[in-house]
Amino acid sequence: MGQCHCWTTADGISATVITDNEYPEKAAYILLNNLILDFREYFAADPSVYENAVTDLNGKLPYPNLEGFFKKWQDPHEADKLMKVEKELFEVKEIMHQNLNDILKRGENLDTLMARSKDLSTVSVDFYKKAKK
Repeated sequence: MGQCHCWTTADGISATVITDNEYPEKAAYILLNNLILDFREYFAADPSVYENAVTDLNGKLPYPNLEGFFKKWQDPHEADKLMKVEKELFEVKEIMHQNLNDILKRGENLDTLMARSKDLSTVSVDFYKKAKK
């Protein structure tokens, strides 16, 4: 199963990308936005090329940057700096949660050791008293 993300601008430029379910929706729309911006810039000198849908012999609009966009966005966390930072923050958060859990477990272990130490101390005092008698 996949997802289909579409974006149409007010001036009639549309872009669509199909992703797998794991691909972040936010990244798909950032890709589409950047693609449309680059598309406009590429054809800025002669917008009639895309306005009149002039295509090559294969029925494709001559826009060579498309393949580069898809290669770059294979890993959305590497392509978008903000998403990369968000991913790194999430990883740090997970590590900190694990560290806190480890600390809590150590605290419980210390409490258990202290309780056992007190029990051992009580038993040894009782043993000493009995031995003395």
